[in-house]
Parts: sequence; structure tokens; C-alpha cells
Amino acid sequence: MTAAERKNLFEFVCDEARTHPDYILPIHVPFNDLMCLVAHLHLVLRHPQNSGASSKIVRDICDAIIDRVEEDGMPSTARLLRMGELPEHDA
Repeated sequence: MTAAERKNLFEFVCDEARTHPDYILPIHVPFNDLMCLVAHLHLVLRHPQNSGASSKIVRDICDAIIDRVEEDGMPSTARLLRMGELPEHDA
């Protein structure tokens, strides 16, 4: 992809974001996939250079997922997922 093509693509994406400001993607994720997803996101968030604005969004997503798991009656799973943020629980 050329620089001009990348620029055009970025402009199209910005146009779509403006056209659909309230877009929400409902997703259904199997339990094991959810566990892997949150674990990998926590690992990425712990990288010392991952401190930008997008890292806050990802952390908020992880927290929302964990809260939802707990609300859905799986407090032990939520507790285990929260441990992924803490290096002292690395194995």
C-alpha cells in the first residue's frame, strides 16, 4: 500500500467514524476465548511503553469485561482475571 493509499484509507475511516458516532459492535465470545483475550490484553497493558491514550481504553474494556463476568455469576473467574494485572501472580 502506498503512502497515498494509506492516507486515503485513513480519511475514509475518519469519515465512517463521523457518520456512525454511536456504533457499538455486539460480540459473543466463548468462555475460553474470553479468558485468553483478557489475559493477552493484560499482558500488553503491562508493557512499560504502553502508556498512551489507547491503553486506558483497553484497560477500561478489560475492567468492563471482568465486571460483566462477575455480574453474570462467575466471581471466581472475575477474581482470576483481575489477577492478570498483577505481576506477583505470574507463573
